[in-house]
Amino acid sequence: MEKISVIVPVFNAQRTLRRCLERLSTLDDPNHEILLVDDASTDGSAELGAAYGAKVVRLPERRGPAVARNIGAEEASGEILAFTDSDCLVESDWLTHIRRHLTVEKNDIVTGGYKALPWQNVIGRLNSYNHDNESFNRFPSVTDTLTGGNFALRKGIHDENPRLEEGVFGRFASAEDTVLGLVLSKKYRIHYFTDMAVGHIGPESLPRFFREFFIRGFSRTVISILFRDRITNSRNISYRYVVGHMAAGLAVTLGPFTVPHGGALALAPLLLLYALFLAHNDLAYVYRREKKIGPPLLAALLLYLRNFFWLAGSSAGLIHYLKSWGTLRQKRAAYLRW
Repeated sequence: MEKISVIVPVFNAQRTLRRCLERLSTLDDPNHEILLVDDASTDGSAELGAAYGAKVVRLPERRGPAVARNIGAEEASGEILAFTDSDCLVESDWLTHIRRHLTVEKNDIVTGGYKALPWQNVIGRLNSYNHDNESFNRFPSVTDTLTGGNFALRKGIHDENPRLEEGVFGRFASAEDTVLGLVLSKKYRIHYFTDMAVGHIGPESLPRFFREFFIRGFSRTVISILFRDRITNSRNISYRYVVGHMAAGLAVTLGPFTVPHGGALALAPLLLLYALFLAHNDLAYVYRREKKIGPPLLAALLLYLRNFFWLAGSSAGLIHYLKSWGTLRQKRAAYLRW
């Protein structure tokens, strides 16, 4: 039986890591190891991982989750690599599904979504719903994107990875998994499976919720330029997806100024248009999961306001691309050659 190496990149993750490790300790697969790659944490994350029996790989300086994952892959002794994150809670049969999908069904790369955790507050649950719906709910089983906290592949395939995801976004840690998916899907088929879903501890405060969408706007803008040949057919960076969110963000930004006296009134029709034409799928998904009207109403407001942060992030992403043009140009050339 082939060995599976479970790789967990970690940076100052005390808030969620204990729950993550407790779930990993329940895995029922008979031949696996847990590797925790500590990205120069200062909060005792590495020590916590060691206490749970994980093999801990310490990085001397912070390098980001993409580098941490790749170093974990180098240190792994398994023929199969499974990746999760410190804010994810796997089920005991997670590796059982991964092993079947890769060894019996002979898939190249497999990934799954996130599921909301009922004990989180509504903001945390909405974050998980948003990710699952935007990333996979509308896609077929074959995709070109990965969930960074929930994917697996053979080590041989990972060894071919040109590591273009490293350093794309500068100091921001976001969407390296999307870059990896776009690169690997040039040669291999990525399959999405619902039975691989893992719990996700989403941000439960508004500042963290909106910060996440600032970073998402930042990363999607950089990716859309870097992989512009994929913008019309990609599952995750289609021009309708990116431009739609940017347009919504612009509407939020300009809405209060469209009426000189009583600008707030201008938000009402904009909110209605947004709900009808951009967010109806997200809101319907939230209602199906919650079975109550309150969470979709809150989601309508949050999804509307988040686009201001998305637009701000998009502007920052454009500036980052221009400042890093030389490096990103080299990455694009390497991607086209691969």
